[in-house]
Amino acid sequence: MKLEDQLICPICKELFVDPCFLDCLHTLCNKHLPSLRQQNGKVSCPVCQGETQLTPERDIKQLPPNRLRSLDLELQQKNNQQPCEDCTTRAAKVHCIKCEVDLCEDCFRRIHGTPALRNHQKGPLKEKKKLFFCGQHKSKPLEFFCKLEQVALCSSCAITRHTGQGHTLVSLEDAVEETKKELASNIIPLNEKSKEFKKSIESAEQLLVELKKNTEASSARLKRVFDEISEAVRKRHVEAQESLRTLSTEKENVLAQQIAELKRPLQQIEICQSLVTEITSPSESCSVLSTKDAVTLEMKKMITRQADSLIQQPSSFEPKKSPLIQINDSIQSEIRNLLLRCGTCCDVENMLKGTPITGPFNQLPAYSLTFSSKSTNSNNGNLINNNYSNGIATNDGESGEWFKATFASPVKVKNVIVAGPTSMAWYRVETHVNEKAVLQYSNDDQMWVSVGTLSNVQDGRPCLVCLPNLTEARYWRIFAHGSVCLSSFFLLPELLFAKPFVGEVYTQTPDYSLSTSSIYSGLECKYENLVNSDFGSGVGTVYEPNAWIQATFEVAVSISRVVLSGPNTMLGSWNADHTNGRELQYSNNNQDWTKLGVVKDVQNGVACVITIQPAITAQYWRLHSLNYVATGCFFLLP
Repeated sequence: MKLEDQLICPICKELFVDPCFLDCLHTLCNKHLPSLRQQNGKVSCPVCQGETQLTPERDIKQLPPNRLRSLDLELQQKNNQQPCEDCTTRAAKVHCIKCEVDLCEDCFRRIHGTPALRNHQKGPLKEKKKLFFCGQHKSKPLEFFCKLEQVALCSSCAITRHTGQGHTLVSLEDAVEETKKELASNIIPLNEKSKEFKKSIESAEQLLVELKKNTEASSARLKRVFDEISEAVRKRHVEAQESLRTLSTEKENVLAQQIAELKRPLQQIEICQSLVTEITSPSESCSVLSTKDAVTLEMKKMITRQADSLIQQPSSFEPKKSPLIQINDSIQSEIRNLLLRCGTCCDVENMLKGTPITGPFNQLPAYSLTFSSKSTNSNNGNLINNNYSNGIATNDGESGEWFKATFASPVKVKNVIVAGPTSMAWYRVETHVNEKAVLQYSNDDQMWVSVGTLSNVQDGRPCLVCLPNLTEARYWRIFAHGSVCLSSFFLLPELLFAKPFVGEVYTQTPDYSLSTSSIYSGLECKYENLVNSDFGSGVGTVYEPNAWIQATFEVAVSISRVVLSGPNTMLGSWNADHTNGRELQYSNNNQDWTKLGVVKDVQNGVACVITIQPAITAQYWRLHSLNYVATGCFFLLP
């Protein structure tokens, strides 16, 4: 950066006036600081938005001045010109090597005009040493530096005020050199940090370039897909129009034939009507009654016979073809499926990273599983057991492949457990799931919303995928443009992970009263069992469809922590398996219960803490299960 650029204030865009440092080491004109001061007493840097805290002891006037910029300004204002040491009115242009003085051209010729000085040679100007003068003794330059008070001194100040015990004086030049060395030493780790930042910036810029390339590639792919869909829709439109014309022509022919069949008896009726009208006319009245007119009598018989025959024929119209023509729903579904091929674009922030977790898991509520296709290499995995080696793989369909879970009604899902198979040849999560498969949900099985792209899923090991938000939907699926394989697909409500805290003493304050849905034979239902330091003993229920252990406070209490343990010292085989997988619920009327989540990772005989953020205020708390529930302790702490 040029010196001139370093002397420009970033606010007024002019040369600095009284420049001062902010805490972020950016420099501003001191006059701008009052307008930048905020109500909280901070000054926000207009360059980096860093904040400088001001206090009564450290106000705007106490901010350190940038002396480097002040000196640069002086040099800039003098335009790097030194005065002639003889006339002092003109700028020095040359340096006399012999005399060691800086002179203007006129003074150099005048002084060196004598024969004795004519052999003196010119040289370039030498930079004059900048002298700094004492603030108290204006005419005396600063020559010393006091290490105790960290201040530059003139000779008078050094003698009068800095000769006592502890004051160590060194020459200003030595102090400057020592300071330069210290700063050079201090800057070494910053140089290394600078390299790290530059490397990080380079990586980020490379990612930005890659992002742009991927965006262009994705844009081209979207255009290609939509062009294909548009062409497919256009062709389907032509085919549908042709089918419509064929159907319409067929219906027209059938209806035209029915009209012709109805017109034939009508024409005969009209002939009969015409003959009767003619015979019964006044001019023919005598002929009608004449028994000698054989022709007339024969006509009478023919008309009567024809009339009887026509009267017997059906005259009602029952159309053989309906005039209605409807668009088959299959066409709409076909077009919709074409559009669904486009999928949705997932931001990198929507990557759903899997975290290895220990089982077992139970799918509650249950769902029915379907898939777009099934590869012949699939084995007997059913995706909702705890066998993570066997699994199912789909074919490699271009229009998209999926595993779909269908619930009887919408359910709230916060966690998904997925795993890849290990016993299936060629099928691995790295090639068929990670950064390829998308988790989606729907409430009509037609329009799907993408939550994010799966990543970090492992083969043969259950991995927890946490959704950004608790989401309610009836249909859930894992979708990919190509083959997808899984050995596990659990859709679970929010899990409450318990972490062991050894050595901490818990006290139940305030107290609660204990109740249970039932008591297993041989166990004692004691409140003390749940709030003592013996985390192995506790309380357990019998097997029943609505099992619970409940704590009731006198009034609603704000709870931020729940402490549970596995009761491994109780009668029989009671352990943490009877605590994990149970729902932690709360209520304020003992009737309408809200599920906080499903307990996970409680250990046997160890106090394990579940943190609730934010804290929840309720009067009734319970562990609930659809079979049986037990716990070695049940602390509910504010």
